[in-house]
Amino acid sequence: LGQKRLSDPVAKARRDRPGFRRHADDDRALGRDAARDDLPDLPEALKAQKRAQALTPVRIEHDTNARIGQPVHPGERLHIVGADRRSAHKECERVKLSEIAVKDLLRERTSGIIISVAVAGDLVIIHIQQVHSCSSQQRRDRLGHDCLFVKIARDPIVRRRAHRRPLRGGHFATSCSETRISMNLSKLLEKLSYTLVSGSVETQVESLTSDSRKVRENTAFVCIVGAVSDGHTYIQAAVEQKASVIVVQQGCKKEYLAQIPDTVTVVSVENTRYALAFMSAAYFDDPAEKLFTIGITGTKGKTTTTYMIRNVLEACGIKTGLIGTIETIIGDESWASCNTTPESYQIHESFAKMVKAGCKAVVMEVSSQGLKLDRTAGILFDIGVFTNLEPDHIGPNEHASFEEYLACKAKLFSQCKTGIVNADDKHTAEVIKNATCKIETYGLSEKAQLRACDICLKHERGTVGLTYHCTGALDMDVALNLPGKFSVYNSLCAIAVTRHFQVPQETLKKTLAEVKVKGRIELVKVSD
Repeated sequence: LGQKRLSDPVAKARRDRPGFRRHADDDRALGRDAARDDLPDLPEALKAQKRAQALTPVRIEHDTNARIGQPVHPGERLHIVGADRRSAHKECERVKLSEIAVKDLLRERTSGIIISVAVAGDLVIIHIQQVHSCSSQQRRDRLGHDCLFVKIARDPIVRRRAHRRPLRGGHFATSCSETRISMNLSKLLEKLSYTLVSGSVETQVESLTSDSRKVRENTAFVCIVGAVSDGHTYIQAAVEQKASVIVVQQGCKKEYLAQIPDTVTVVSVENTRYALAFMSAAYFDDPAEKLFTIGITGTKGKTTTTYMIRNVLEACGIKTGLIGTIETIIGDESWASCNTTPESYQIHESFAKMVKAGCKAVVMEVSSQGLKLDRTAGILFDIGVFTNLEPDHIGPNEHASFEEYLACKAKLFSQCKTGIVNADDKHTAEVIKNATCKIETYGLSEKAQLRACDICLKHERGTVGLTYHCTGALDMDVALNLPGKFSVYNSLCAIAVTRHFQVPQETLKKTLAEVKVKGRIELVKVSD
């Protein structure tokens, strides 16, 4: 990264701008011998590295808000995820770096630009070029001469697989049990139909998992039957690690049960995925019941709509968590997502953290796979949303047919109190055919209860967006800094949901006008 930057015309132009004085540390930031003793404030462990060792480049990826050349301002947080170039074939080793509060790095009323990000030993070095504000008459910022080298500790490497396949030593790495909460097995099973094969329901359980590598003493291990691997094959590994309970699926092979000693309690259920969802909820004391839950399903629009809803609620002082394709957000903390809808254990673990953090609501993307695999089973959403449906996610490892895909989407409306649906989608009638909830609609057609009219697309110098008038259930003018007709639908959906919170119109207008979503129609400045 450093050597490339030496010849980078953009970086060269930045350095050659009038008023830019080359800092003594620039050469080191641009990749020259990061292990030299004179690199300021580096620990002795780093200085002891081979002097010829250069910085390991970090490739800034799409699921982060930190990019080379991006302005950063006091009070903002950078969440950086980089890919290590030592990655193995078909496996992406990802390095999740700590969040950095820029207000701690920059002087008051001073912003900056990210020049480079690199790894050296156990540190991450971020080079930020400070920017000093000029007078308002100049209407622009100029680069100053101050350079900051921000050094933070690396978090543990998070491994991700390019394909869904079993991991060595255990079934899918889906639900881990770092949390240890002691309770009787009967408490975990109270909402399930089950057969006690051996042992006692009074068995003490201190953790719950479907990953045999996470089994510890007094763990309840749930054997999940996956698309390419059977969790029952890891029963022996779980027993060796002192699991106290094994939950098996009805009809599993007898040789699996033969591996379990009499000292271990065995419970048989019809569907172990379904059971894991209810057991996870009970394990964390049913946190979904302590939150206002909003679930959004549909082929497109889920991610943008979840951010719109969260931003509006946060602007009204309603602390709101988010679970989705890009990340999970709880208060000021966030981390990258593996799946659009996580496994049930992770969902309830996140819900519990949200409750502890003081969240009053949560908005989450509910994928068809999540519904098919019972990841949200047992959650009664306060509001369920349907955005649209197109032929997608149909294949051997997803849905066998479009009909199955539609049926999975429709499941959401048998587990929510109020359903809000796109009246203009041709599949809406089929999706809500067997709904058990109250239905509200939004769209552009006259049949929608909440409608958009007088849509005007705008394209001004350096910006694109649109305006429209909202009528029907709510009467107001809306302006967005997002282009496209689909943005009208996404914002209408957000309005339809947030009006249940009695959000002031001015707050709603202001928040929608400012909303931006990482990786979703982000504007890239190419010239002045």
